[in-house]
Amino acid sequence: MSPQKPREIAARVLLERLQVSDYTEDILARTLAGKIELAADRSLVHELVCGVVRRQATLDWLIQRKAKRNASSRVQILLRLGLYQLFWLDRIPTFAAVNETVALARRFGLHAEAGFVNAVLRGYAREQDGTRALLCDLQKHDL
Repeated sequence: MSPQKPREIAARVLLERLQVSDYTEDILARTLAGKIELAADRSLVHELVCGVVRRQATLDWLIQRKAKRNASSRVQILLRLGLYQLFWLDRIPTFAAVNETVALARRFGLHAEAGFVNAVLRGYAREQDGTRALLCDLQKHDL
């Protein structure tokens, strides 16, 4: 079995969070125990999970703006992860955020939905500056 990547681990933590009533930090600690040796990878998992949880309402609003249909919970989590990387993580290149999220969809067996994930994320990648300005305006108005 190949080792899990930080984004995959983050997605699995967020999925487990939907299924159990444990605190996110407890799920993270249990999941990370002995699975990731590099501090940078552990930090990325932590940032992705906590950032998605913290920004969930905004991320879901962004998804609803582009998606013409409701997404399954697994697809929703992957879109949240991809969008969080696009708009809140400066050190992750746009192409990496999109490509890794689409690859993760395929790895999770969501082959049919991978195109949907790709379309939503690429749509936002093309409109990054305008969306950042919109997010900044929303934050200023405390929405």
